[in-house]
Amino acid sequence: MWMNLVQSQIEACYNGRLKELEENYAGVSVLYDYVRDTWLWQKEKFVYAWTNKVLHFGNATTNRTEGVHNVLKKELGTSRGHFEDVFNAIHKVLTHQQNNLEASFNRSMHIVVHEFQHRMYNNIVGFVSKHAFDVISREARLVSEGGVGHDFSLCGYVLRVTHGLPCAHEISIYMLDGNLIGLDESYPHWKKLNMMPIEPTSDGELDNLYRVEMDGVEAKYKSCGPDMRVKIVQKLREITCPASTLLSVPEEELATKGRPKKKGKNLKMKMSKSKKFAVDNSTKRDSFGF
Repeated sequence: MWMNLVQSQIEACYNGRLKELEENYAGVSVLYDYVRDTWLWQKEKFVYAWTNKVLHFGNATTNRTEGVHNVLKKELGTSRGHFEDVFNAIHKVLTHQQNNLEASFNRSMHIVVHEFQHRMYNNIVGFVSKHAFDVISREARLVSEGGVGHDFSLCGYVLRVTHGLPCAHEISIYMLDGNLIGLDESYPHWKKLNMMPIEPTSDGELDNLYRVEMDGVEAKYKSCGPDMRVKIVQKLREITCPASTLLSVPEEELATKGRPKKKGKNLKMKMSKSKKFAVDNSTKRDSFGF
């Protein structure tokens, strides 16, 4: 009953469930007074009817902060350590966290699972985090399995508000029209796939950064060998035309690996001390013939 109250999507639903809770615990006034005075006075901070109106990227609890705090406490071991020991412990935890973040960024940029190879995602593959793809994929399943169409009221525009990502009724429009999800449809938080503190404040500043980076790419291209030049062209092709590929069909049919086929019966004659017998080693007839 408590979780139903917390997960109320609208205020009217919350008020109805709150009244039901009060009626069920009318005989235990101490318990209801505790819930009301300790928790419900700050309902805007955890009840869905209010948190669904805030951009929180899925962080509706303090679990992540508490988890990191617990890791740091285990690394420190004691609250009376020397300053150098404390500094080294904090540095170790932060370095480990940074390595995990960079690994996550690389997976988001270079690994594409089969579920995300749909044409609709071509513009955002490699440019938004894998977690964002997982969230969008769940919304897409609401369209195909949950029956959410163009009706705004069925999805409530919740994902767009809380995560800054396309919600179910927007995805249904993309599917129906055959359009691609634009990169601008994702909040900048999901497109931050590096540790560089670059935040352009104007179009002019962004243009200057673009020219600097492109000059660096051109200088790198001219100074490297043929193999690296191919890599650079491939990366540029992935940006300008994500759906294309530099792979070509081989001119000749390649020989596949495997056990070569032999004509006739695959029989080996082995001599025993008393008599001759034939052993059939064909795996087509005997699965234990290896």
